Amino acid sequence: MSPMNFVSLPIIMAFSCAFGNTIAIMPYLYAENEEEFNKYIKENNINCGYLTPSFIYKHSEWEIPWKKCIISSEPADGLYLPNVKCYNAYASTESGCLLAMYEYTNPLTPLPVGKSQSDIKLFILNEEGKEVPQGNIGEICYKNPYVRGYINHPELTNKLIQDNIFHTSDAGEINDEGNLIVHGRLDQMFKVRGYRIDTNDIADAVKKVSNLKNIVVKGFVYKDISSIIVFYTDNIKINAASMREKLFNLLPEYMIPTNYVHLEEFPFLETNKLDKQNLLPPEGSWENLTKISSPNLQLIAKGRTSDIYNFGDNKILKLYHRSIPFNEINKELDLINTVSSFDIPTPYAYEIVRSSNNNYGIIMDKLNGITIEQAIKNNPDKQKFLIEKFTQAIKKLHQTQVQDERIPDIKQTSIMYAKQLNSSFCSNEDKTKIIKIFENIPNTKNFLHGDYHTGNVIITDNKIQFIDLMFCAKGHPVFDILCMYSHYVFLPSFDSDEACILNLGLDKTGAEKLYNLFIKMYYNNKTDNEIANIKEYIKGVHAARICLADVALANVFSNEILQTAKKRALAFYEQLNNFKADIISSLC
Repeated sequence: MSPMNFVSLPIIMAFSCAFGNTIAIMPYLYAENEEEFNKYIKENNINCGYLTPSFIYKHSEWEIPWKKCIISSEPADGLYLPNVKCYNAYASTESGCLLAMYEYTNPLTPLPVGKSQSDIKLFILNEEGKEVPQGNIGEICYKNPYVRGYINHPELTNKLIQDNIFHTSDAGEINDEGNLIVHGRLDQMFKVRGYRIDTNDIADAVKKVSNLKNIVVKGFVYKDISSIIVFYTDNIKINAASMREKLFNLLPEYMIPTNYVHLEEFPFLETNKLDKQNLLPPEGSWENLTKISSPNLQLIAKGRTSDIYNFGDNKILKLYHRSIPFNEINKELDLINTVSSFDIPTPYAYEIVRSSNNNYGIIMDKLNGITIEQAIKNNPDKQKFLIEKFTQAIKKLHQTQVQDERIPDIKQTSIMYAKQLNSSFCSNEDKTKIIKIFENIPNTKNFLHGDYHTGNVIITDNKIQFIDLMFCAKGHPVFDILCMYSHYVFLPSFDSDEACILNLGLDKTGAEKLYNLFIKMYYNNKTDNEIANIKEYIKGVHAARICLADVALANVFSNEILQTAKKRALAFYEQLNNFKADIISSLC
C-alpha cells in the first residue's frame, strides 16, 4: 500500500519478479474506506499484504482477507492477525534486500524481525565498534558485499560505512533464539505512522516561532501512540497549545510537539556526549508498555468527550474525541496538576500524547476502585449510602476557597463563551438574555469540579477521589449542582429507558429519583418549597450552560439538545425576577 518508503517497493518488485508474483499497488485513499479497501482486494485477487503496522493498528476491527501479511518500517510490538501468516521484516535503503524476516504465530512484545535472509551478516556493535554479547543492546550493523557506498557522496559513505560495515543508527539486540529485535533509532530520527521524522526539522521550526535556543527534541512511539517532546533549558515558560498554533504553518500535524519539558540542564555522559537515553517523558519511561502484548490498548471506559485505556504500570490514557480542541486538552493537563497542589484527591497527569487517528490524550495515574455510578449499578441497595458519601464529598470540595489565578472563574468563562455564540444558533437578542442569566449568578470563589456527577467520582476503600477535571473552576456551586441534573434528568430525557439503563443502570424515572435524592441531601436544611425553587433555578442555569456547548464543545451535543436548551434558557430568563436574592444566595 502506498505510501511505503522507497526501500520497500524495489525489494518487493525484485522478489515478485523472481518468483512470478503479481504486484498491486493500492492507492492510500483506500486506507480510509473499508468498503473500497475490500473491493480493491477482491477485484485484484490479492492474497498477501505488505504495509506498515500503523495501518493495522488504526483499522484493527477491519477483516483482512489475506493468506499472508508482511509488515515493516515501524515497531510492531503486540501486532497479530489471526488466521493470517504474519511476517515482520527489517531492511534499510542501503541493504538493497530484506535484512531479516520473522514469521510469528501469536502476538509478541517485543516482536523480533528474525534472522538474515541472505549472505549478509547482521550483528550488534557498541560505541567502541565491538560486537556485544547476545541479549545486549547496541547499534544494528551489517556487512553487505553488494553495496559499496553512496553515489557522489563520499563523506556520507565514510560516515556510515566503515571497514565494509554499514551502521544503521538503529538500536537492537540479538535474543536467545538468535533473532534480531529492533528497539528504535539511536540518532535523531524516528517514525510516526510510517513517516520518517528528523527531529532537527522540528527543532528548527520551534526556534523560529519562539525564543527557545537550547533545545533537544525526542520522539517516543509505542504501537499507535506517540509523543514528541521538546526538552529545553531556557528560562522561559512555554504553552504547548499556543506553540501548536504557531507551528501549523511550518510543520505537518504529526510533527508538532505534544509537550515541552523544562530542565535545569541536559544530562551528559562521561564522554561529554548528550545522554539521550535519559531524556524521558514526565512519567519516567514507556518501558512498562512492553509488558502489554495486545495489538491495541485495553479500553476501560467510554464517555461523551473521551475514552479511557489501560496504559500499563498503573497508568491510563484518557484519549479525547476528535471534537475536543487541543487547547482544551492542554488546559486540563495544567488544571489537574494545579488542583493536585491544593491537596484535592485527584490522579496526577503527566503529558499529552497523540494517537494514529490524530486524537490527543493525557497519560495519568490510574485510580484503583470504581466510580460511584458503577458502584450504584453493582449495589442498588446501597444507593442512598453512596449518594450520601458523594454529596458529602462535593460539599467538602465547595468549602475550598480559591484565589489562584490559574483556576478560571466559571461565571466569567461562561459569559465569554455566551458572547461567542454563533448567530446561526442564537440571535443577538437571545445571546444578551443568556448572558444576563450568568450575570445574575452571585460572585463566589468556591472550588468547582465543573462536571460533577457520579461517573466522575472514584470510590476506593471508602475514600473519594475526583476524575475528569477538564472544566474545574472557581465560582458558585450551582455550576456543579446542574451537572447532576444534566447527567440524570436532562440528557436521559433524549434517550430510551433501555439506553438509560445501559448507561446509568437506572431507567429514566429511577435516574430522576436519584437526582432528587442528591438535591435533598445537599440542601438538607431547606423546606420542600425552597428546594422546589432551587431545582427550578438549577434547571434554568443548566439550560443556559448547555447552550455554550455550541462554542466550547462543538459536535458533542446534537442540534435537538442544543435547541431544547436554548428554548428553556430563554423561558427561564423571563422568570428571573421571580427568583429573589435570598433564594439564589441559599444555593450556596
